[in-house]
Amino acid sequence: MCPACGEPLLLVELDAIEIDLCLACRGIWLDRGELAMIVQHAYASAEDLRLRLEAFIPGPRSQRRCPRCRKRLRCSRDKGTPDLEIEECPRGHGYWLDHGEIEKLVQSRQDGSNRPIAAFLAAALEHELSHSKKGD
Repeated sequence: MCPACGEPLLLVELDAIEIDLCLACRGIWLDRGELAMIVQHAYASAEDLRLRLEAFIPGPRSQRRCPRCRKRLRCSRDKGTPDLEIEECPRGHGYWLDHGEIEKLVQSRQDGSNRPIAAFLAAALEHELSHSKKGD
């Protein structure tokens, strides 16, 4: 179930990367390792991502719960991007990102280009929406 709105999460696979997507709020759950795979797919620096995640400022526990273990997620803020907050499972199962947050998170520091990531997620969402409409 979606940690944000309680709707079912849909498993979407694109280019051998699986993400859990909420069609209602458009948030995504990334199991451990999937975020790094998306970064590699977008030709962004995995080391830059690791450094950015380490620089996040820990915040309070969220009211949202991990879809795997149901533990309350931990909020963290990016000190360089104050409007970016991610939530992480305390047991390391993965990350919850609200709509638009992944693009901010993995954005290249050199040129600000996040088009490959946005295209990847747009393709995943478009694929699921087209398939769900056919089933109606």
